[in-house]
Amino acid sequence: MFTLLLARAPSTSLACLPLLALAALSGCGGGSDDPQPDVALLEGDWQHQRCNAVEGQGERSFMRLKREDGTHFTLQSGALRYANGDCSGNATVQLSAPGQPVQFVARRNASTAALTIFWANWAYEPATNQPSSLWVRQGDFLCQSFYAPSPRPPAAPTLPQPAVASTSALGPNDEYNVERIVQQTDTSLQGRFCHARTPG
Repeated sequence: MFTLLLARAPSTSLACLPLLALAALSGCGGGSDDPQPDVALLEGDWQHQRCNAVEGQGERSFMRLKREDGTHFTLQSGALRYANGDCSGNATVQLSAPGQPVQFVARRNASTAALTIFWANWAYEPATNQPSSLWVRQGDFLCQSFYAPSPRPPAAPTLPQPAVASTSALGPNDEYNVERIVQQTDTSLQGRFCHARTPG
């Protein structure tokens, strides 16, 4: 069982949502009384599970997410650099574009017993656009994918490699298929393609 919610301001009435085949919602206006997930679940410093060797040093991709309000958050990406090749010990944070975070708005979300999903757009995109990115929080891990690059110049800072195909390869509304996302998240975690919360 999962809960599918549309992320909107509390004063905005909820419209009838298209029902997913997986959802057991009873009619328009039904749904759950559970509190809506807040993007605070995404906030923090996150390091990629995999360690890469770069010029004799270890490196992990790095994300710093900050909550602006219940649906808006910012991303600064970069890398953690280690003096050794196995990413152990202390690291230095190197942000790709310090002081220039990318802004997102989570327009839709869903929850299962194990994870919380946010579908987000670049903050300047119209609310009617299909989601540009997917963010999945499961325990101390964050898995994310970009369906499409930033549509306006200058380009966004270097972002982690997408873990799913672009929306052009997906069927209508397939990006909202919770069962598929749960399976992809399990696969990504097993393959060490997600980010873990950075210690301390």
